[in-house]
Amino acid sequence: MSPTHFSGILGANTHIVQSGQSIQSVIDSIADASANNPYEVILPPGLREEQDISIPSHISIHLMAGAIVRLTTFNADGCIFKNKDDTGNEGIHIYGEGKIEGQRWNWVSGEQCGVIFKNCEDCSVKCYIGEFSCLEVKRDHCTNVYYENLDFTRRDKQRVRLMHFDDATLTAHGCTFTETGGATHSIEATAGPLGGSCLKVTVPKDGRCLIKDQYWRDNDKSFDLRFVKTTVWIKYLNDFDDADAYEIDGIVRLWGTATLAHKDKNVYIRYDRGLSREWTKFTCYSVLTAQNSSLSAIDKTMYDINGTLIGTYADPVEILIGDISIEPIDCDFTNGSFVFSFDDGHASWESIALILESYDFYGNFNSSPRRTGGVGDYDDLLPMFQRMHKAGHEFASHSLTHTVVPSNLEREVRGSKRLLEQSGLGPINFFAKPGGNSKWSGEMQNYLLKYYKGIVEATTGCQGAVSGKYGTFGYCAAFDGAGDLPADIKKAILNGINYHQPVRGYGHDYDSLDEARIISMCEFMHEYGIDVLRYSDVYNTLVADRQTSKEEPYKQTLALTGNKVFRPEDMPVMFVDPGANRNLTPSAVFQEGLVTTIINTADAAETITFDPTFTAAGNHDGANGAAILTDSGESWTINQLIGKTINNTTDGSSGTVTANTATTITAILSGGTDNDWDAADAYTITPVGLNQAIAQNERAILTFDGSGWFKVFVG
Repeated sequence: MSPTHFSGILGANTHIVQSGQSIQSVIDSIADASANNPYEVILPPGLREEQDISIPSHISIHLMAGAIVRLTTFNADGCIFKNKDDTGNEGIHIYGEGKIEGQRWNWVSGEQCGVIFKNCEDCSVKCYIGEFSCLEVKRDHCTNVYYENLDFTRRDKQRVRLMHFDDATLTAHGCTFTETGGATHSIEATAGPLGGSCLKVTVPKDGRCLIKDQYWRDNDKSFDLRFVKTTVWIKYLNDFDDADAYEIDGIVRLWGTATLAHKDKNVYIRYDRGLSREWTKFTCYSVLTAQNSSLSAIDKTMYDINGTLIGTYADPVEILIGDISIEPIDCDFTNGSFVFSFDDGHASWESIALILESYDFYGNFNSSPRRTGGVGDYDDLLPMFQRMHKAGHEFASHSLTHTVVPSNLEREVRGSKRLLEQSGLGPINFFAKPGGNSKWSGEMQNYLLKYYKGIVEATTGCQGAVSGKYGTFGYCAAFDGAGDLPADIKKAILNGINYHQPVRGYGHDYDSLDEARIISMCEFMHEYGIDVLRYSDVYNTLVADRQTSKEEPYKQTLALTGNKVFRPEDMPVMFVDPGANRNLTPSAVFQEGLVTTIINTADAAETITFDPTFTAAGNHDGANGAAILTDSGESWTINQLIGKTINNTTDGSSGTVTANTATTITAILSGGTDNDWDAADAYTITPVGLNQAIAQNERAILTFDGSGWFKVFVG
């Protein structure tokens, strides 16, 4: 919340910086400022070049409209204002309709900030702030320090159409087309995504179409590109199969000219991650690389549709390209923020979470619960994940197995959400795309938004990162590694923060980053005063394109080729063609109150047996003092007993089954005299199974009460 500033009424405690005076000299002349005796220093209109101005406690700086204070040193650490005492100050307020500016877009050397507060309390900045390479306001270990850049909060929030493809616009803009290798273009009058026309380009293999537009440069049109994103609509007309779609990669690029030393005044989108057969809007955040450039105009834009990147696909590729626009950043942050995120599912996650908690931070953990190889076993790690969730950390889906293609989309996208929520880690509102964007077409991406509020993009690189229409984050920085956080990652994060974006940093586990790296990240956030948020916190700030998932009943169609294990991620409505008499065996502990519906769609008299019974009693015939029960005469289905209770009726102990083979059961016994297995010890297993038969064309509604399955309805 914005603080109440000093009154600004001229009096004994109001000093005006006169012509020929330095701001520092006026501040230094004040010797008796206190909480009960605050002062105000007024800067009248005019340009002043001064930096590292040191302010003690309880002195406010009022920049009148037209007042500009500009940084004077560019290649060393510097700022306009800072608090005086390293041990901390309080009650410093910098505000008004004037501006502090650094004329620095990119961090080349040194840290140039607008204001630096260190160990401060109850301070604020509210004025126009422009072009600082490091941060607008650095809040080093501060409490209750607020800032608002009026350049950002009062920016023009209107969409600007840079290019609309119709004959009149192409003529007015003087667009030029260079087509080689049989490439052609035409205007499609009614096919555009927003109504009206669009551009159709046909590119054979090895053909190419270049489209150049210099209208904005030639007409000296002015834009502030700091707080906006550039969007472009693309649609493919070919009927690709999955293999074709992965072959054709990087065919469309929208960029400024590659021959310029800097792309600081050029729109730059490289659309090279999957093909969309629906209209899909792709987004780019401004590429700001020049050190001394005022982003007041776009130099030129250029489409490059390059058939040399078609790969082995034989037919010409037909592409529709819609409007390119500049749009305001769609969040209501007054400053940037950062989210810690970790992928896959690892045993070290709780250690990482505890480090974050020691800094009062929360993390975001993207789980692929049925991924195999390189990750921990989900069922073994679940109690740890549940503790993390209760502590305030957020879980998101990273798909079910980390391998997603169109044919398994429903199970990977919806099954993972269902399993994580059934495990008590939800609600699961966000999906972090596995495998980068390379496996994701526009249709697949749009499918996600039926069931999730937001998509977490996997694109790395702070500048020019492509994200889909509904991507939550504009910038992404990978921080895997050991030891202190490298300077280039710090710069990338600060660049995103400086443009008021939520920045996603992602890593994996202690095999890919160590404790020192996590601590270094946390210290960095504290030193620079960066807010650390969860996905849901970021989503709640979005003010445009906000999406609400359109949840539909889960349903799954299965054609069985053998007996199946029924898992928590399976759909609550299952249409099953058994193909023969089959068993459907629940594999694990389900959430109490779960209801599932199974419909037998067999075209012959074939029966599904849900939760079949098994031999539930016998004797251990293995060694004495064994931790694992052995009954060599049994033939259980592997892992069909997980979640059930094994009872040693000889010594009075029992335990929950964590694994079983055809002849052995693993469980930690307790409550008995020995809590192990001796030869001839008797056992029972409970519950023994519902053994519910579901005949051809029958529907069964079944529920889990926390200990076993029960029939609600069969008919």
